[in-house]
Amino acid sequence: MEAFTKAKKAEDEAAAAAAKAAKSGDAKGSKESASDSAGTDAKASKGEADAEVQGSGADTPSAATQCNSFPTGVQVLTADGTTKAIEDVGDGDTVTATDPQAGETGAKSVTATITTPDDKDFTDLTLTDDANPRGPPSVITSTYHHPYWSETRQQWVDAGELIQGEHLRQPNGTTFTVTSVRNYPHAVPTHNLTVNDVHTHYVLAGATPVLVHNCDVDPQSAPGGKNGAAVSIKQVKMALGRANMSVSQYDIVHVGALTRANRSPAR
Repeated sequence: MEAFTKAKKAEDEAAAAAAKAAKSGDAKGSKESASDSAGTDAKASKGEADAEVQGSGADTPSAATQCNSFPTGVQVLTADGTTKAIEDVGDGDTVTATDPQAGETGAKSVTATITTPDDKDFTDLTLTDDANPRGPPSVITSTYHHPYWSETRQQWVDAGELIQGEHLRQPNGTTFTVTSVRNYPHAVPTHNLTVNDVHTHYVLAGATPVLVHNCDVDPQSAPGGKNGAAVSIKQVKMALGRANMSVSQYDIVHVGALTRANRSPAR
């Protein structure tokens, strides 16, 4: 608010300067000078105001709401208890999903698949199965900002922001313990899913599934988002009011048999 007040004050001062110059017989030159000064001050004040809004964090999407993903080969737990590589999961396939707040687990349909050719920030999580703490540890790789359900915090937490000792959920309600977190730059293709209703699914850490969030988008609301169409993820995010996210222009969403997304649980 202070920054906008500064801008208004600058405009008032410019108007006063122009009026004074007109009386002195040098109105044209003074008006131009005052206008330039006002424009500079107003731009600076607007910049301050924008910085305040950005800095406040109010209504600004976090990286956690982006479509973060898993590299090729990561296994997804399907509804029949078998697994399938995430890049091979298709529209209409059913996966095992859990609403962690309600404690309900069941089969849910995949409504879209997402491929990003050049994700760059990754996290390796090393996990110990709490049901078998002496067993070998497992490692799961995802993009830094992919949300995992933390049983410890009872909320979604980005992979790169999990900490040692934190507990992650398995389908039967037992947990993994995070034993190490490694963040690093890399550049490989990644994949993600949109899952109907609860917007979660399981990926395998070793041989055991761990609960993660999906890419929560509603392709029906995007331009060109008809069944079977291909729309850019930028269009999808714009339809969701997320146009200011950093998005690769090559990201593609393949839209299959769709229903309107129930966007809870929120990330």
